[in-house]
Amino acid sequence: MSGTQPNPSSTSYELAPVRDEDTESAEPMFNRKGPQTGGNAHTRTISPQRWGLEILSVTASLTLFIGMFVIFFTMQDKPVSEWPFPISINAAIAVLSTACTAAMMHNVSAFIGQLKWLYLKTRPCQLDNIQTFDEASRGPYGSLMFLFKASWNMATLGAIITILRLGFSPMAQGVIDPKPRQVPIPDERVTFGFAHAYNRNVNPDMMGVMPPDPYMQSAIIKGLYDIKTSPIFNCSGSCSWDDRWVSLGFKSVCENVTTATLDTMSCDDDTARLTNKGTPQLCNMTTPSDIKLFTAYSVTQWGTEFYSDTSVLSAYPNQFSDTTDLIRVAILRSELDYNYREVYTDVTECTISYVTYEYTGAIADGNKFSFGRTRVIDLKWLDAEEEEERVKGEEEDQLDPYWPRRLISKPARADVPEFVSSRVDEGALTDFMKTETFRMNATSHGLGAILGRQVNVSQRFDKIASMSNARKHKVPLWKPSALVLLACQHDEDEGRIRGTTETVAELEKRAKSSRAKLE
Repeated sequence: MSGTQPNPSSTSYELAPVRDEDTESAEPMFNRKGPQTGGNAHTRTISPQRWGLEILSVTASLTLFIGMFVIFFTMQDKPVSEWPFPISINAAIAVLSTACTAAMMHNVSAFIGQLKWLYLKTRPCQLDNIQTFDEASRGPYGSLMFLFKASWNMATLGAIITILRLGFSPMAQGVIDPKPRQVPIPDERVTFGFAHAYNRNVNPDMMGVMPPDPYMQSAIIKGLYDIKTSPIFNCSGSCSWDDRWVSLGFKSVCENVTTATLDTMSCDDDTARLTNKGTPQLCNMTTPSDIKLFTAYSVTQWGTEFYSDTSVLSAYPNQFSDTTDLIRVAILRSELDYNYREVYTDVTECTISYVTYEYTGAIADGNKFSFGRTRVIDLKWLDAEEEEERVKGEEEDQLDPYWPRRLISKPARADVPEFVSSRVDEGALTDFMKTETFRMNATSHGLGAILGRQVNVSQRFDKIASMSNARKHKVPLWKPSALVLLACQHDEDEGRIRGTTETVAELEKRAKSSRAKLE
């Protein structure tokens, strides 16, 4: 009997080759090269179809970066008001920097993702490195871990860029640092005081008495009492003057002459009896500048604590002198022991004279006014013959005794103008300094209460010298203006231009009613 055998099933099983899992798993993966096809060559080229978005993002990031640089360059040291767009410059930089980093990080992420395949192609490595590359392409934390886990390669540069881009936007915005700056705005109403003349244009009365100058007297008293006053200026905000200004003023120089003065002391014990308890001792002495000082002493009764006297040095009224010293004051101060005898005597001489102050860098801010630099220029009187020729009156050889005198710099300088000093005002000043306020003994009211031994005399007389500020506030600070044409007079005979005595308000009024044409 013949038999038939069944056909084999469509599913057949074959013996699989035996392999060692441990051994094979330790072998590197992807170490066999598959069949090469022509399509692989295409992946090595930069194709717009494959890399178009990356090319676009590179172009965009470079364009945005250049845009920020252009803004930085064009707005350097420019006021914010010149920014032409409605959005602020800080907001514009924030938008551009954010967009630039976004476009840049798209390329960096693609850069790291592509390099992981080149990294694997270069040499065998653990597959865990693939995860490290992927995490590095996602953000700063993965990039930081990548620096420690993977060996350094080209992708390391991308990881560093990913970390550093965190500070790109803040630093880009930090470049824009708008600070408040002074914007110069010309303003003819901004003024401060300076003077080229000490002249009130007044004459003595019929008896030859000089009219007192209350402004100058008040300034002297303020200086003696160390009363601080604000400078006279007109500025509504913050103002500055870059030019150089010269002004007529006063200075004081004080010197301790105790030894030289006490060497001349002469005392008289035979004077008349003032009280029944003793005969006072009277002493006199002379300072090096020939100012007489007197003291008196009575045992257990009284003694002189303070004595002062004033000497007038200015030429008065029709004499000429080389010195510009006006007044010299000598002050004697003493302490008394239990017998009222003088001890610790101190003698000081202070001289007040004309000088010129050269000011530069004037600044006014709020209620404060100051100069960047102040320099003192010495003066001298104009030569007597030259002055006499200048002011000669109707009588050919007669000089007006009250005609204002002129001062020039010493030595003469072309950049320092002539200054005018009124003999009448000098006389009013010296008359005040010769009153009992400055010429007194300890029994009278006067300087004794404010110039005691604890007071710095030199400092107080510096305050007195600053009285020149009281005469400056009525002098305007000239700006470029057509009023200068009305404020000057040309003397063809002497070849000089002189200013008028009209005020700015009067000149402005006259300018409105005047018509002129340049020919």
